[in-house]
Amino acid sequence: VVGYYLQNVITRNDLCHLLIKEFCRALFNGALAFGFLLWAPDILHLAGGRYPIRVSVAVVFAYLASDMVFALLAQICTRLLLFTHGHWWLLRGGNQTRDEEH
Repeated sequence: VVGYYLQNVITRNDLCHLLIKEFCRALFNGALAFGFLLWAPDILHLAGGRYPIRVSVAVVFAYLASDMVFALLAQICTRLLLFTHGHWWLLRGGNQTRDEEH
C-alpha cells in the first residue's frame, strides 16, 4: 500500500484508510480466530470426542464468517460516516497524490 502511495497511485487519505482498515481487520479476525481455536477443544469435549473433522471445519468457516462480519461492519460504519459527516474520513486531508502535495 505504501508503494502505491509512493508511486502516486493513491492519495494520503487512501493510504491511511487502507492501513487502518487492514489493521482493524487483522485485529478483529485474529482475535476471533484465536478465540475459536481456544474453544475448539471445549466444543470437541462437549461433543464427546466425536466429530473432530466437523469441529475443525467449523473453526475454518468461523474465521471466514468473522471476515464477512468485519466487512459488513466496515461497510455500515463507512455509510454512517458518509450519512452523518458527508465524507468517509473524519480528518480533513487532501485528495492529492504525493507529488501534488509538494
